[in-house]
Amino acid sequence: MVAKIDYQVPWFSGLILGVISFGMTFMLIHEFVSYGYQWTTMVDLESWQIDSWFVFSAHHVPVSQTASSGSETMAIGDNMNLIKESRSQFNFLYLIPPIPTFIGGLLLADSVGGKHSAGYSFLNGAFIAIGYLVTSIGLAWFSAESTSGLGVSMRIGPSLVESFLVAGLAYPIVFGGLGGLAHYVVRNLS
Repeated sequence: MVAKIDYQVPWFSGLILGVISFGMTFMLIHEFVSYGYQWTTMVDLESWQIDSWFVFSAHHVPVSQTASSGSETMAIGDNMNLIKESRSQFNFLYLIPPIPTFIGGLLLADSVGGKHSAGYSFLNGAFIAIGYLVTSIGLAWFSAESTSGLGVSMRIGPSLVESFLVAGLAYPIVFGGLGGLAHYVVRNLS
């Protein structure tokens, strides 16, 4: 006989808290970067684009430069991590993304409630990946700068694949899940 597991996937709550967690990450990084970084490049960029690239750099997602002509795409130059380029001025930014994702996972596990095991609590917290993924892919797409001419198009911006895998999935699953697990531990200690 197989035991029936009563579990509801927190889709909507995961979407909302994931978007909020990513938004908090963006706002915190923006506050630190906007007062101390000057960007010089041949491409005109808005300040929110530079802030976005710092957000992805804090998630270990590189800013890449690519050129396409016809069906061929090639990388131009090295991938950049703006935090590494800042020469330790902003190294503390690596610590920011785990904090909102942890808190989001904790809040999501709390909103689901119920008497679940540690594994289910981890899973509940990890569901912030739904909103975090949508937001990170959208920001990676819209923060990129593209130009074209003479049959060649160029793009500079966060790597979309790494934005999906690292920023969109790995960070919220790991740190959101740990937040859910922390909720389980705290709830069972009392």
